[in-house]
Amino acid sequence: MQMEEAMRGIQGRKVIIIGAVDGIPAEAARRAAEACGGEVIFVANQFFV
Repeated sequence: MQMEEAMRGIQGRKVIIIGAVDGIPAEAARRAAEACGGEVIFVANQFFV
């Protein structure tokens, strides 16, 4: 999914971030989601093997 499409889809929605999104660190994805007006539910910022 392209980031621009993802950002449009986030507006006004709850966003659950688990680990990283398309290789983007989860913290950066959280900030981007909040900047777009989404409510963020932050689950983890690392992968478990």
